[in-house]
Amino acid sequence: MKKIKTYIIILILIPVSISKSQWIEINTGHPNGNSGVYFINTETGFVAGDGGTYIRRILKTTNGGNNWIIKHLSSGTVLSKIQFVNNNTGYVVTSLAIVKTINGGENWNVISNPYILSGLFFNDANTGYFTGRQTTTDKGIIIKTTNGGSTWALQYTSDSTCFLNDVLFVNYNTGFAAGSTIEGFAKILKTTNGGNNWSLIYGGAGTSGTYNIHFTGPDNGFASGSSGKVISTTNAGINWYEQFLGTTNALSGLTFTTPSNGYSISLSGHIFKTTNAGINWSLQQLFEPSLSDIFFVNTSTGFIVGSSGKMYKTTNGGSPTGIEHISNKLPNKYSLYQNYPNPFNPNTIIKFDAAQNSLVVLKIFDISGREVKTLVNGFLKAGTYKIEFDASSLSSGIYYYRLISENYSETKKMIFIK
Repeated sequence: MKKIKTYIIILILIPVSISKSQWIEINTGHPNGNSGVYFINTETGFVAGDGGTYIRRILKTTNGGNNWIIKHLSSGTVLSKIQFVNNNTGYVVTSLAIVKTINGGENWNVISNPYILSGLFFNDANTGYFTGRQTTTDKGIIIKTTNGGSTWALQYTSDSTCFLNDVLFVNYNTGFAAGSTIEGFAKILKTTNGGNNWSLIYGGAGTSGTYNIHFTGPDNGFASGSSGKVISTTNAGINWYEQFLGTTNALSGLTFTTPSNGYSISLSGHIFKTTNAGINWSLQQLFEPSLSDIFFVNTSTGFIVGSSGKMYKTTNGGSPTGIEHISNKLPNKYSLYQNYPNPFNPNTIIKFDAAQNSLVVLKIFDISGREVKTLVNGFLKAGTYKIEFDASSLSSGIYYYRLISENYSETKKMIFIK
């Protein structure tokens, strides 16, 4: 095989401001872990995950995530990635089985399979690919169906132990698969004849295992995986460039909404975004739970799922709104100012100083100590900020606002009078 040269570029992560309107938490009503998410449109979507002890479930919403109904329960291994090829036909991948619907997710049928599967991609309702590994040898495999999953053909088996985690096709002939070897090295494969032959185009010692792969066109592609790295190519996989996103934890999800705008999530709760085709990545937000999958319906509306049943939604592409960076002068300490006006009805301004680039949290509590709103939760550059708090949905009374960052915490009182 022709040796592939790999060129490494290390980029600096630049912090960006975070505010209340980027990603909001959605309550699915099911506390166990979510592992896969897919939306047909902005209203109708599906979440796959854990339904309890040895129980796996698929949830469906028809109102943008406000309400969820269980549509499938089964025992066995975890359900993970989801793909719909049209409004009616969809697939969910799991170990030793594929789960399929032909009526928009109202009913699901389990199709047994002898492999431990994790990745899937369908070109149409009939032609699809799954990746994973063998149960006996742990060698990576790629299987293909041309009849909607009724039968499958084994197209690729690796020479040694590995797990192929994801697969994607840019057209009916050209596709890519991403995985990891037992040593933790990357393994990216490419086919140019519809999967009949696969060639290794990236991997080996010095690389990091890959979990997800995404192409925005025939030449421009990205893969993410362990050690907080994203690799990218602009020539269909001939050369790959490595980027560090600012975390050492694995990157569990990757997607692009345009050739320039992309997102990556991590097992440690990070949401990263690029607006220049992966040249730079910035941290949008940081959540407590592990994040497992991300899906955008369009350039604005996106969903993220994770552990403990957590789910998050954005309707503005995760862009910060509401918070204003009013001074670039570097404060010598963290400070929280008295809100103004105070008392207020129903809006008031809260101003604070961030002494350095850091994670900043600003929350509102009622007089009993119950949290009623999070105004800021993310990384901010050093400077002075102000944000408007709208209390119109709350009752009159005494409230407290608390700023937390690094080793700093301060709380002040404000009075809301309707």
